[in-house]
Amino acid sequence: MRSFIFSMLIVFSFVPVALADTDEGLYAPAVPEGSAFIRFFNMDEAPVTVSVNGQTYGDASPSTVTPYYVVIKGDLNITVGDQVIEDQIDEGEYFTLIQKGEAALFIDYPNENRAKATVSLYNLSDEQAVDLKAKQESVTVLEYVEAGQNTARDINPMKIDFSVTREGKSSIPLEPVILERGNHYSVFFDGKTAFIEQAKIDTTR
Repeated sequence: MRSFIFSMLIVFSFVPVALADTDEGLYAPAVPEGSAFIRFFNMDEAPVTVSVNGQTYGDASPSTVTPYYVVIKGDLNITVGDQVIEDQIDEGEYFTLIQKGEAALFIDYPNENRAKATVSLYNLSDEQAVDLKAKQESVTVLEYVEAGQNTARDINPMKIDFSVTREGKSSIPLEPVILERGNHYSVFFDGKTAFIEQAKIDTTR
């Protein structure tokens, strides 16, 4: 993890795999060679303007996760309000930019097994670590995700109930969700609430 004034960048190793399901975007523009992908999650109470390499994506609304947008590998220059992040991005990488007072860039774990669904957990709270459990908390899906980190794994497609659990505190249940094979699902936890978001790709910008 590398820290910037007004920003933070978290980078891990990556295996590029498409996130969109087979029926999504049949008539959308093709993704060009050398592409990478980025989405935005604004956790602040006010909208924030985001641009990447001079391309403006408008105002990111509060409590909203956007689709992934296509960017070209190479130099990465992100402006979030008055904050700037500069780095390099490789072909096939997926990132989530999270605005929570300061901007933080997380590398994501896309689906690697088309027969399964990928589930990730983002611990965006001050809790030292949290778990993601399922089936009335009888099964641990993701364990000990530290504050400011995210991780993921592939699981079988099914209808499932998730809960975010914390040591010594009440769990945070999520609405049951149907996991579809080949798709990616992100659970975001902010310390008080949690929700799940299915990933999508927007190739029109």
